[in-house]
Amino acid sequence: MNNTLVVLVVIALAIGLAVYFLALPPKPGPAATAPNNMAPSWSPDGARIAFSSDRDGDWEVYMLHVDSLEATRVTDNNATDWDPSWAPGGDLIAFVSNRDAKSSKGYDIYTIQPLEKSVTRLTFRPYGWDGDPSWTPTAVVGETSDFVVFASDRDGNLEIYKLTISDGSVTRLTYREQNPDIEPTLSPDGTKIAFQSRVEGNWEVFVMDVDGRNVKRLTFNPANDRFPAWSPDGNKIAFATSRDGNDEIYVMDVDGKNKKNLTNNPGNDADPTWSPDSAMVAFQSDRTGSIEIWRMSSADGTDQKQLTGLE
Repeated sequence: MNNTLVVLVVIALAIGLAVYFLALPPKPGPAATAPNNMAPSWSPDGARIAFSSDRDGDWEVYMLHVDSLEATRVTDNNATDWDPSWAPGGDLIAFVSNRDAKSSKGYDIYTIQPLEKSVTRLTFRPYGWDGDPSWTPTAVVGETSDFVVFASDRDGNLEIYKLTISDGSVTRLTYREQNPDIEPTLSPDGTKIAFQSRVEGNWEVFVMDVDGRNVKRLTFNPANDRFPAWSPDGNKIAFATSRDGNDEIYVMDVDGKNKKNLTNNPGNDADPTWSPDSAMVAFQSDRTGSIEIWRMSSADGTDQKQLTGLE
């Protein structure tokens, strides 16, 4: 192999690694102004919002009671516990943690019963990254699904997978080796998955059938469009976008039409989650200096109210 070819191979590998690490979802890092409260997930009964916070020195999962705004700590571990997602029955919260990691990139998915604090490990990749859990809906109200969709680097690239909890089997759903896929979210009828994918140097929102077929792009913008969240009534997808210069929460129809800015704030707003009646959207925002949980009307962005950081 001549020197020129060696140099080209090295450059190609360097570019590939750079793209890979840029594609990795942001992990909770040093707080600009601690404490920070992030990654909200609204409970199926509408009474609670699970979120991640470093208020006690490390990242843990907490539960906010919407009426009283009282926060209760759910996880208690020296590792990072992050990115909670409520099960459809309201009895479990899935979350991501590096508590059993064997490398700096090792994150797995766990569940916890928010009252009993019983933890179950769902994925077993101490040297790899499994994250972004999202539960599949159930036909019976109050019943928890046996399936979780998630993102993983287990096949080299970040792709979307489905986990069957009862037997631990994993099914790969996306095969887009040149385009990292993360942040899956299920439609309420369980037939579609919205997700974000890195194309042309930025993140865009896509949708596909639950079996990974019929992938369709919903956003077309040189800015980043991220964190899709399907409304419980099935009519809208909320997402965060930097198309206005800072991160804002937008909503759009499920076919990508009629995009509308809800937050209209100079701060950075991200990671939307819907109330079960689809009337409200909760999100994280750094508009006060630290990152806090807020909520607003999903119709027009009015009635914006801060929920954490009021102590």
